[in-house]
Parts: sequence; structure tokens; C-alpha cells
Amino acid sequence: IEQAQTEAEKHAVIWCVTNKVPLAQFKQGGLHVIFYEHLCTQPEVEMQRLFSTINLPYRKESFVDFGRPSTTSLPTSAVLTGDDRLERWKRILTAGTVHDILTTVDRFGLAHLYGEMPLPLIENPYYE
Repeated sequence: IEQAQTEAEKHAVIWCVTNKVPLAQFKQGGLHVIFYEHLCTQPEVEMQRLFSTINLPYRKESFVDFGRPSTTSLPTSAVLTGDDRLERWKRILTAGTVHDILTTVDRFGLAHLYGEMPLPLIENPYYE
């Protein structure tokens, strides 16, 4: 944590702690993880998986507002500007910044989740 120098590295540390702590609380395969990126690319598939996990019937009509931006979305957010929600960061961050972020993620033992590509490295919703 003390090695984080830049704003990006500090944000990466916060992300790592926010995710590492809950993930560490569950045994292998005991937690259904939903990735934001999968919600963007295949929302219906992700929601069907989630409902199956919690043993509830999936009803498509429950999600008529699923694509509507939240009231907390910033005016500059990709969901409001129409920018690509998964690729935008590649235009904003330098290669060096991405490297520093991924190094931080690796130090926390979470490098198996994300790499330089916009989608997570794992497909299985049951965290392993």
C-alpha cells in the first residue's frame, strides 16, 4: 500500500482492497462474482446466471430499465456520453499508467482477474 505513489496507483490499491477482502472471505467456488464488463456486454446472460445462483426465476420484464444510467452517473461518464464503456480507459491512460496499475493488482494477488484487455481474464462467475 505504501508503494503507491501516483493517483492511479492509489486508486488501484483502493480497488484491490475493496475486492480482495470480500473475495478472501469465501472458499473456492463459493461466491458468484459479477463483472461490470460482462454486465455491459451480456447483461441478460449475467442476470440469468445470478438468478439461477440465488434460486429465483428470471423474468426479462424485471429489467426494462436495465440500460438506463443511474442518477449518480457523472456527466462525463461513458454511459452518458455514448463512449465505449469498456475501451475508453485505453484512450485515457498511458501504457505506463496501465503497467503501474496492473503491477499493483498483481501485488495484491489479483492479476488473474484483469490484464491489459478490456474484459476480465476469467469467465467463470464462481470465483476461484
